Amino acid sequence: MKKIDGVIGAFVNLIDIPVGYEEAIQTLSGGLFQDIIVKNTDIGKKCIQILKDKKLGRASFLPIENIKTGKMLSQLPKVEGVIDFARNIVKYDKSLEKIVQFAYGNAIVVKNLDVGAQLSKNGFSDRIVTLEGDIITARGRMTGGHSFRGKDELLERKKDLKFLEKDLQSISSEITGFEKKLKEITEKAAKLDSEKKEIQDEFSVFLKDYEEFNAEYDNFNLKIWSKRENF
Repeated sequence: MKKIDGVIGAFVNLIDIPVGYEEAIQTLSGGLFQDIIVKNTDIGKKCIQILKDKKLGRASFLPIENIKTGKMLSQLPKVEGVIDFARNIVKYDKSLEKIVQFAYGNAIVVKNLDVGAQLSKNGFSDRIVTLEGDIITARGRMTGGHSFRGKDELLERKKDLKFLEKDLQSISSEITGFEKKLKEITEKAAKLDSEKKEIQDEFSVFLKDYEEFNAEYDNFNLKIWSKRENF
């Protein structure tokens, strides 16, 4: 499908997740990672119609201007082991704030399931997720254990790309250093060439003066000998 004005991109590509929080955020996000963020519902409708007309499958869209969010809590529960609201952990452009609030609401990331169970008992009314990806819903449903799901492919690609970009920056920095050193050496070489040329020019002048002096000296000797013979 060709680029459509008002289509911003896949949700997973528009947020950054700090290292160590991938499991928690992936669990909370679920299928939202694949959702397409658009400017408004009109754009979303247009995209859905194109998918229908061209039989390209189905997709979900998140319209920034029309998405509805609940009330955001400002204070974290005062329980040891609570890390932060998920919406504060992910990094994103300010223009996507409503989308992030819609995706994560007041969901909280905690260190482990014991902390999550305590929060649930205390009556916390949103999702609770651990760093390992275990989750407790607002109504108390607990899901966890060993997952065969594997990591989200797009998330992993994005993570790999981030590492590659970091390596590229390091290599670029080294190249810049080499280029700077090369420039310094080239400038020194140019300076030496300039000094060498000055010395060669001075030597050429000296040779010329020396040759003129020898010529005058030879003429002087001839004159002396000539006068002696006449004398």
